[in-house]
Amino acid sequence: MAAESKSKTSDLRPVALRTHSNLEAQVPPGIWVTPKAEKAEGPENFKNPQTEHRRKPSAENGNGEHAIETKPLRLLISDRTALGCELMLLGLSRRRNLIDSVICATSSAEIEQLVHTHQPDVALVSAALSDGPLAGFRVLPLFQSLLPTCSVIVLLDESDEYLAIDAFRARARGVFYRAEPMEQLVKCICQVHQGQIWARSSELRAVFDAFAKSAPFFNRTSADFHLNDRELMVARLLATGQTNRQIARRLNLSEHTVKNYLYRLFEKVGVSSRVELAVLMMNTINDSTRNGTNG
Repeated sequence: MAAESKSKTSDLRPVALRTHSNLEAQVPPGIWVTPKAEKAEGPENFKNPQTEHRRKPSAENGNGEHAIETKPLRLLISDRTALGCELMLLGLSRRRNLIDSVICATSSAEIEQLVHTHQPDVALVSAALSDGPLAGFRVLPLFQSLLPTCSVIVLLDESDEYLAIDAFRARARGVFYRAEPMEQLVKCICQVHQGQIWARSSELRAVFDAFAKSAPFFNRTSADFHLNDRELMVARLLATGQTNRQIARRLNLSEHTVKNYLYRLFEKVGVSSRVELAVLMMNTINDSTRNGTNG
């Protein structure tokens, strides 16, 4: 068979691959692909102790780059068709030191099932799946509830800042576009697996702008609020940069009591953070000084 002739050059390959015809049938949903197995033995390969050990790659990878020691990951890839999964799989087939095993899915229902049963380390979730152009977003909350340790990368057909923002809102750790080179996808998977974020600078700006709009920093220049002596003292000490513990020692209170004072202060003056309260108090003190009063 044509696929058998390639087994020596590609250790990571679709185990069910038979011919180059009818590629749609080559990678059925949920098929297992293991780096060294010549035959598919089913999902039990997922936790094979012989493939779960920590490997030490050579000092340099095939591109002459320094390789970092990493534990080979279990990867879930998804696309709207099995052909799409196959193409990504072939592109990743040279990274034996990074990928231990791969599962494929083409619908949100299949992704949900595989998350329950196989617990991948990294999931490449296409926004467009066989059950809808945005069906991938349907399963993103599932990872947080069932598998929060899994790092999710959302695969988008084209650049769309709004979809990128929604992906990060759903706790994705990366956004990748189909037009980008396969080598970039490898780097994306590796960095996300190591706890980093993968995003373009324009997407990060969009995310930060959206965050600032949803929770804007509140900078009041002065305040006409009614605080008792103890609340005013806590607020003023906070404005000097003191921590809850330092304020507690200064006023002979417990840290828990100081926290309660701060929560009440937030509600009274209409702020949502310690920094906002500190800035407000500094502005108020400055206004009082200019007006010749004691606040």
